[in-house]
Amino acid sequence: MNGAGWITLVPEGAAVPDFDLHCPLMSLPLAFKLTRASLPAAVPYLATDAAKQQSWQQRLGTKARPRIGLVLAGALAKPLYLLLPFLPDYRWHLDSSDTPWYPAATLLRQAAYGDWQSVIAQLIAKLKSIGPDSNGAIFSNGWLPASAG
Repeated sequence: MNGAGWITLVPEGAAVPDFDLHCPLMSLPLAFKLTRASLPAAVPYLATDAAKQQSWQQRLGTKARPRIGLVLAGALAKPLYLLLPFLPDYRWHLDSSDTPWYPAATLLRQAAYGDWQSVIAQLIAKLKSIGPDSNGAIFSNGWLPASAG
């Protein structure tokens, strides 16, 4: 597969052709001299179809409480909470609660390896700060852990 006439993408298992330059994927930020300030953050880079959005709004009815979505929020520039392990991959850095990749994201991190309890507690606190629904309930359907309420 050729891209831009001078880049060759080699599928896994295929013979590697002769090349003049090779840069491992994980070294590209260094090769491009990227800094946190120069990372791209042009969001949204996806958009919803207006007709489908209207259809879903009709299906869901009047918004009486905060709604939580689980897909593509960062790409749509919607606020999101991302739950991260103690040692996340390179995209999420190690020392911040934000990310240049998705400016609307808040990163919630494990304080220690395997400590998801503290991450879930952070998430619950953040969701509570959004505010109650029209009936005064923070969460419906009873999924909030009793110890967190």
